[in-house]
Amino acid sequence: MLLLADQNLRDFLLVHGLHALLPHLFVTGNRPVPSSDSVSFGLASALVLLLCALLATMRMKRRERVANWSPAWMRAWRLAVVLGFFVIWEACLQVWSAQNPFEAYVADPVTFWAARPMPVASQLSVQRLDGLFDTDYSSAKEPGRYRIMFLGDSQAISVQPHRYGGPKTYPKFLAGLEYVGPNGEIIETINAAISGYTSWQGLLLLRNLGLGYHPDLVVAAFGYHDSVPAISSDSQVMTDDPRIHLLRTWLYRSRIYLLIRTLALRQQSFAADREPGRLNVPRVSASEYETNLRAMAELGRQNGFRLAVLLEPFRDAHVGVATRKYREAACRVADREGLIVLDVFTPVAALDPIEREALFDDDIHLKAAGHRRVAHLVAEGLSAAGVLRKDPPEP
Repeated sequence: MLLLADQNLRDFLLVHGLHALLPHLFVTGNRPVPSSDSVSFGLASALVLLLCALLATMRMKRRERVANWSPAWMRAWRLAVVLGFFVIWEACLQVWSAQNPFEAYVADPVTFWAARPMPVASQLSVQRLDGLFDTDYSSAKEPGRYRIMFLGDSQAISVQPHRYGGPKTYPKFLAGLEYVGPNGEIIETINAAISGYTSWQGLLLLRNLGLGYHPDLVVAAFGYHDSVPAISSDSQVMTDDPRIHLLRTWLYRSRIYLLIRTLALRQQSFAADREPGRLNVPRVSASEYETNLRAMAELGRQNGFRLAVLLEPFRDAHVGVATRKYREAACRVADREGLIVLDVFTPVAALDPIEREALFDDDIHLKAAGHRRVAHLVAEGLSAAGVLRKDPPEP
């Protein structure tokens, strides 16, 4: 569940991944809730329609006494009122949602949330298709191109906590540096990170969507959200099982279902506030994190791409301590599977606190200067691994 900001902002394209003071919102690895405006409209419209249904029923009862209608006819009428209530309510919610398309995320039957599909419009600066914010290279890969896909969370896609950074993010900034592929190819980068994602969601996204982009290299930058406490792990509530996928696909088409589910999730959040002990497992354990990275590596062997693991940098030491076992797990998997390790954490942690402060907006989200620093560190790491090489200037 993500924190959605004011939906009236027309340039609102990204939301904060996880507020440090609200870890309980990830009680079951859930998708982001609809906006507060959506919830308010949904409840208000339900109340109005319910009052209309009650008035209609009272009116028909008076007519029943006058016309002496049969019990069977009245049962049919009551059933029609109930069905009509839900049909009209669903129609109202669907129309309202279509007219207010500024929710940054939508429910996804596989990963629980994805970027909201939206065509290019004059008031927006990015096209969102396929559940990704970055669709610069949604077409087939051309010859002479080396395509790098970045999987991760909000750190990789935000410049300021509530904005999609586009070309200012380190995956996109990397493509503008003076590097080429191992055989002199032009570098293409796809920023496939989604706010709040864990390695399990990244694996599901890679299986179901990422492979279609035919990357040559996949960079996985996870760990922070994997460590967040939850009632149940992500793997228990998210799956790409085709039967569950089909069921969720149909359920998520209903705005009534999403509204009711939102209210249920809020109730879970309140319960977690009252009973902190309920949050007794991480969203993804360190052992599950290793398993997810190994599965990504196996997908790479089957589909012709290399896998690199990026150790995320943080501003504050306590976040680094909380995620240490995930960095250790990533290094173990990399050693066993022959993966590339992009250690961005260590050089950033070694900076003077004032220098480090200049790179971050908060504990995890980077400023534009931070994205530039990370892009250079990633380029240096990939160059050392023989993946990228400096593009010599033209004479």
